[in-house]
Amino acid sequence: MDLDRSDIPYELDVLQHPDSLNAWLRYINHLQSHNRPARALVVVFERACTHLDRSYKLWKLYLDFRVQYLKGVSPIDNPEHFTAVNNCYENALTLLYDMPVLWLDYIAFLQLQPSLTQIRHTFDRALRSLPVSQHHLLWPSYLEFAETAGGKTFASIWSRYVQFAPKKREILIEKLQQLELYTDAASNYRHILSDKYYKSHNGKSMYQLHAAFAALLVHHEIDLPNFSTPAFIRQSLHKFPDQTGKLYTDLAKYYIANNNLERARDTFKEALSTVTTVRDFVHVFEAYTSFQELEISKLMSQIESSDTKETELESLLDLRMFQFEETLSRRLLLLSDVRLRQDANNVQEWIDRFDIVTTYDAKVQVFVDAIEQIDPKNVHGNLSELWVLFAHFYESFEEFDNARAIYNKATNVFYRSPHELSDIWIEWAKFEIRLNRVEAALEVLKTATSHDPNVNIDFLDSSIPSQQRLHKSIKLWTFYASVVEATGSIDAIKSVNDQMFTLKIATVGSVARYAQALQDYGYFEDSFKVYEQGIAIFAYPAAFELWNVYLIRAMERNLPIERMRQLFEQALIDCPAELSKYIYIAYALYEEQNGLFSFALKLIKQAVEKAVAKDKVTLLDYYIGKCCALEGVDTARKAFEFAIQQCADKDASMFCLRYAEAEIAVNEIARAREIFKYGTQLADPRIDSRFWETFKEFEETNGDEESIKEMIRLKESVEHERNTSKDYVFVQARNALEQDRQPVGFVKSNGS
Repeated sequence: MDLDRSDIPYELDVLQHPDSLNAWLRYINHLQSHNRPARALVVVFERACTHLDRSYKLWKLYLDFRVQYLKGVSPIDNPEHFTAVNNCYENALTLLYDMPVLWLDYIAFLQLQPSLTQIRHTFDRALRSLPVSQHHLLWPSYLEFAETAGGKTFASIWSRYVQFAPKKREILIEKLQQLELYTDAASNYRHILSDKYYKSHNGKSMYQLHAAFAALLVHHEIDLPNFSTPAFIRQSLHKFPDQTGKLYTDLAKYYIANNNLERARDTFKEALSTVTTVRDFVHVFEAYTSFQELEISKLMSQIESSDTKETELESLLDLRMFQFEETLSRRLLLLSDVRLRQDANNVQEWIDRFDIVTTYDAKVQVFVDAIEQIDPKNVHGNLSELWVLFAHFYESFEEFDNARAIYNKATNVFYRSPHELSDIWIEWAKFEIRLNRVEAALEVLKTATSHDPNVNIDFLDSSIPSQQRLHKSIKLWTFYASVVEATGSIDAIKSVNDQMFTLKIATVGSVARYAQALQDYGYFEDSFKVYEQGIAIFAYPAAFELWNVYLIRAMERNLPIERMRQLFEQALIDCPAELSKYIYIAYALYEEQNGLFSFALKLIKQAVEKAVAKDKVTLLDYYIGKCCALEGVDTARKAFEFAIQQCADKDASMFCLRYAEAEIAVNEIARAREIFKYGTQLADPRIDSRFWETFKEFEETNGDEESIKEMIRLKESVEHERNTSKDYVFVQARNALEQDRQPVGFVKSNGS
C-alpha cells in the first residue's frame, strides 16, 4: 500500500507496538477519517488481525467493514467478492468459534447469497461450536431459515430443534402436516406418545393426542418402521375405554382407506358387540350404516355403468342390501345388548328386551340368558316380574304345564324381599283361577302360607330367606282370604282369617271383611267378636274405622240398650277429640231413638266439652237445635248460656245475638234486653257490627229514649275500654299490618 505523509506516525506506532489494540484502532480510524481507499483499509485490517488474531473487537470491525463495502453489490454478478468475505468469516471463526454474534453475522451475510446448503451447514457448525446455553440465540434465525427452505430441510431442522425444546414438538407436527410431510408428523406423534412424562403445551389430554395420531394414520398412507396402525388403535382401546366407540370407528376407517372392506365390516360388528355406553353405540352404529350405504351406492353405480349384466355384482348387491336391512332391524336389540353389558342385573332391561324380540325361540332365549346372568343378590328391580312375565308367555301359548313349571321354579329363587315371593305365589294362584281350577289355586295358596307354628319368625329380618318369612306376608294372606271368600266355604273363611289373627298380621280391612262375611252367613255374634278382636289389636285412629262399622252393625241387630251403651262407652275410651264427636253424635241419636232425650242431650254436651276448638261452634249449634226440638224453651235457654260460656268472645257474641233473637221471637223483650247488655261485654263495635246493629234496631223498635241512651252509653264504654286495652291494640295493629302490607320498593321523587 502507498503511505501518505500523514500515515507515517501511525505506521511507526504499530511497528513499535504490534500487539497494541489501541495502536491499530488509531491507525484504522485515521485511514477512515481521511477517506483512504478500501484496499488500504483492508491491508491494515489484515495486518492487525494477523498480529491480534483473537481480538473479537478487531475482527468484528473488520468483518462489518467488508460486509458494508459490499452493500448493494449483486452476489450473482460478483461472486468472488462475496467469497472473499466468506473466507474472512471462516478465518475469524476458526479462532473465535465461541462468539455467537460472529456466527449470526456470518449467517446473515450468507443469506444474501444463493447457497442454502452452505447456510444450513453453517448453522449446524455454529450449534456444534457454541455451548448449549447459547443455542437459544441461534434457533430463532435457524427456524426462520427452515420456514424459507421448506420440505425435508424444514423437517430436518425442526427435528433437531425439538431435541433442544421438546415442548415444541406439537408445533412441529402441525407444520409437518401443513407441508404434507405426514410420515414425519406420525414419527413425532409416536415420539410424544412414547414419553409418559410428556405434557402438551396446548393443554391437550393424552387421549386427544392419541386421537389426533389415529386420525393422521387413518386418513394418510403412512409407513413407519416397526409400527402397526391396527395394533396402535387396539392398544388405545385399553388405555381409553371411555372412547371405545370412536376408536373402533377409526380402526374401521383405516381398513376402509386400505380397501380392506371385510376387515372394516368385522371391526364394526366387533364394536357393536363390545361397546358399553349408548353414546359409543350410537357413534359406531351411525358409522357402520353409513359405510353400508356407501358400499351399496358404489355397487349400484358399478352395475349401472357396466355395459353387460354382471351377475356377481348383482348377487353381492343383494347380499349387502340384506345385511344393511338386518342391521337396521336389529338396532333396538343391539342397543339392549349395550344396556345389559352396562348392568346385567337390571330386570326392566330384560323385560324390555323380551318385548323387542318377536319369535318364540328368541323370547325363550331372553329368559334363559336373564336367569344365567342376573345375580339375585344384586338385582335392580323386582326379579319376580321377570318370572311372572315368562309364565304369562307360556300361558299365552296355552303351554300350561310349562307355565306351572316356571311358577314352581320361581318359588325357590332367592328374593331380597318376601313381597316379591308373595307376588309369585299370588300370580300362580291367579293363573289357576283363570283356568277355572279354583281348588288348585287354593292348594297353591295353602302351600305358600304353610309354616311351622312352633317357630316364630321376624318378617322384617332380612338375614332370613324370603321363603321362611313368606307365611307372614299380609298381601299373600289377604289374597288368600279373598279367594276363600269367593268359594263360599264359611269354615275355610274362618280358618284363614283366624290364622291371620294368630300370626298377628290381620289388618283393619281384613277384619272388616271377615266380620262382614260372618254376617252374610248369619253368624252375627261371631262377627261382633271379630270386631272386638280387631279393636283389641288396633289403637286409634285405626280402631275408629272398626268401631264405626261395628256400632252400626250392632244397632242394626237391635242389641239390648245396656249392651249398646257399653259398646259406645268402650268406643269413647282413649278416642281422640277430633274423632270422638262422631261417636258421641251416634250415641246421642241412638238414645234419642229410644226416647231418652235428656241422656241424648247430655251426650252432645259431653261432646262439646271434649271437642277441639274448631269443632265447638258446630257442635254447639247442633246441641242448641236439639234442645229446642226435644226439651223446649227452658232447656234451650240453658243451652245458649252453656254455649256462651264455652266459646271465645267472637263466637260467644254470636250466640248472645241468637239467644236474644230467640227471646224476641217468644216476645220476652226484657230478657232479650238483658242478653243484649250481657253480649256488649263480648262484642267489639268495630268488629262485630252485626251485633250492635241488631241491638240498635231492637231498642228502636222495643225501647224508649232512656233505653236507647243506655245502649249508646254501653257502646261508647266498650269502645273506650277496647281502645285502651293493650291486647286489643296489639291485635288491631297486627290485623291492620296484615291487611295493608304492601311490597317494598322505590318511590318516585316528587321533585322537592
